[in-house]
Amino acid sequence: MGLALFLLVLIPSVTAHSPIFSGGNERLDNAMVVDDPTKSWVIYDELPGGGTAHYYRLEMKQGEGIVISLISPQVSVEKGFLPSLAIMGPGLGSDGELPSFVERPTDADVLLVPGDPSSAIKFEPFTPAAFHQIAKGTVDAPLNGTYYVVVFDVNVGGNYAIAVGTRETFTAEEWLLIPFVSFRTYQWEGQSALSILTPSILAFIVSVVYATWAYGKRGVPIDGLWLLTVISGSLMVATAASTIYQMTWGLAKVGWDAFALVSIMFASIPFLLGLGLIRIGLRDRRSWSLNSPTRLALLVIGAFGLLFWAGWIVGPLLAMVSAVIPGRWIITPALDDV
Repeated sequence: MGLALFLLVLIPSVTAHSPIFSGGNERLDNAMVVDDPTKSWVIYDELPGGGTAHYYRLEMKQGEGIVISLISPQVSVEKGFLPSLAIMGPGLGSDGELPSFVERPTDADVLLVPGDPSSAIKFEPFTPAAFHQIAKGTVDAPLNGTYYVVVFDVNVGGNYAIAVGTRETFTAEEWLLIPFVSFRTYQWEGQSALSILTPSILAFIVSVVYATWAYGKRGVPIDGLWLLTVISGSLMVATAASTIYQMTWGLAKVGWDAFALVSIMFASIPFLLGLGLIRIGLRDRRSWSLNSPTRLALLVIGAFGLLFWAGWIVGPLLAMVSAVIPGRWIITPALDDV
């Protein structure tokens, strides 16, 4: 109970962003438009080399906060990547000096924020990750109008992301797709596809092998219910394994961080949901039929699976399908076998 209360206190202090990837924004006139720039976004990209820049366009109203954080994974920082950011637009009241290769809007003021070479690496718990916060620029828009953010490095290229805005809201689509976008962010951190997928694949195989072994030991039939619940549950267990692996990968760079408890929660819930599904599939001989309470439980597990990113959407959907399968898909014992 105490741990649960601690997590409830901890979670609001963690920043969550809607992740997106950019591209084709190498010039001022094709700057990426950041829709709703007061909303909390994190935009991932890569500067191809030194002497290059990327541009982002924000339409602001007077008094709205322009909040930009520039982050980079350790793999890029270790190569000497130290980008800077600048906010450009009307009424900023500053005139930072930009390199010659950086384009500047006509009559725009410039707020320059150089990259900090002493930046510490930080842990992010929701989709576990570790990164350096290189720079942060914050200013209230002095006037209504168009403002630009530019990210550049004079010397070398590397991976970076900018976190924009502070209003943490998600559409249903953004929330559900976070596990898929996270695969790309792990690659952005420098991980290979094989290292990202291996923990999930191994956990899925172990779960299916266990369910198959238990099927033989208990005499449970492999029917439609068994297939749906075991596959769904194994996908959710695989999600938990992925989260634990990514948490461990991040903490190996940062050291222990109390926010890791949030990651553990986001791993524990899919794990428990997955075990619950597998247990329903491995039902006792006297409860081979699917009664109404069990169907309701399957629907609830599916809904929570979607909420907590368990099973990459497929797992929760299979759980919900198993709740409504017709009785002919379920093998029941003869009366004299019970």
